[in-house]
Amino acid sequence: MAEHSFPAVAVSVPDARRFVSGLVAHLPEHVCQTAELLVSELAGNAVRHADGPEIVVAVEQADDRLWVGVTDTGRERPVLRSPTVTDVHGRGLQVVAAFADRWGARRSRATGAKTVWFELAVPPATSGTGTSAPALPGTDAPG
Repeated sequence: MAEHSFPAVAVSVPDARRFVSGLVAHLPEHVCQTAELLVSELAGNAVRHADGPEIVVAVEQADDRLWVGVTDTGRERPVLRSPTVTDVHGRGLQVVAAFADRWGARRSRATGAKTVWFELAVPPATSGTGTSAPALPGTDAPG
């Protein structure tokens, strides 16, 4: 699993998106674009609700799925809202729910930190080589 900490400030959202983008660049374009959109939503929420100085973005890829989690120390539970047309906030988790294959949230018993995560299906390689996607940095190569 690859992970990176970012300051819990708004300018970290595009940095988090670039971090994920760099790790998933070898995947099909639609998976990359969806991962970038969804991590932007989760990082934005994390920055907005974090009680601590940083957020952590983690990425893990298996042959058939991509998992991305954003962790912060905020005490608020993530809630799927139904904002009105004029509401400025409240649509982020709707976007995640609409585009992710799975998503959820968990809280660490040890630290109280909250991780909101999503998964995307990764289609099988179509190159005909029979090889799987390269491992993310910091992970074991498939084998």
